[in-house]
Amino acid sequence: MKIIESNLKFNKKLDKSIHAKNDRNHVDIFGLQKYMNRNGFTDYENKRLVEDGILGKRTQSAFEKLCRYIKDENIKR
Repeated sequence: MKIIESNLKFNKKLDKSIHAKNDRNHVDIFGLQKYMNRNGFTDYENKRLVEDGILGKRTQSAFEKLCRYIKDENIKR
C-alpha cells in the first residue's frame, strides 16, 4: 500500500474524495474507483469499474494504468 500512497501524492489533480490515511497505510478504495471511473481509467477489459470498495483484479488493473499515467506525466516534467 505504500506504493499506492506515494503514487497518489505525485498527482496534484487527484480528487479530494481519494484520501490516504497514515494509520496502517489505508487507502479509500471506493474513492479511488470513483476517481478512476470519472477520469477514464478502465480495467483490463477496458470496462468501467464497479464502485464497491473492493480491491480486486479489475481495480488493480485500472490502478496500474493510473500509475503508468502518473509516471509518464512526471517524466514529461
